[in-house]
Amino acid sequence: QFGTGSVETKWKCKDGRIIDVLLNSTPLNLKEISGGVTFTALDITQRKQIEELIKESEANLNSMINNRFESIWSIDKYYNYIITNNFFKEAYLRTFGIELKKGMNALNILTPELKEFWKSKYDKASEGENVVFEITNLVGKELHYYEVSLDPIISDDKIIGVSGISVDITARKQAEQILKNSAA
Repeated sequence: QFGTGSVETKWKCKDGRIIDVLLNSTPLNLKEISGGVTFTALDITQRKQIEELIKESEANLNSMINNRFESIWSIDKYYNYIITNNFFKEAYLRTFGIELKKGMNALNILTPELKEFWKSKYDKASEGENVVFEITNLVGKELHYYEVSLDPIISDDKIIGVSGISVDITARKQAEQILKNSAA
């Protein structure tokens, strides 16, 4: 007895090619045909090839962003994290004690003051601006300086989110202060 269902399989064609096939079965509920089943077969080879290309592309992207010592992330138009590199996750955990996960809302985990600050920056980038600014954070007992760049993510001429990169510029700021003090 067959029920409704689908299964992916591979078929060998007469010309020797191997193709990916989606088989569907549907029981017939006609009085004249008791227990009958219809089967359909759909060649999904191209779809499987595209899925594999996307999987490889995501692996390459993840490798590139996780090989950096800067915080890299992206959010969708609802402020939910889409991509966070390992460096950003670790820095966020050290600084704020929060473990970031895909889909987590970037604003709802912040204090009201920080939420307002970051929302205004994200909103400018969502309107098409490149937003660059400096911020400071206490990491342990040490003050760190960061340069942050937020850019709109554009797909099919529509802004679908914001990408961010944050670079620790503490050493540069300290060197500038030493130069400033020695010149005085």
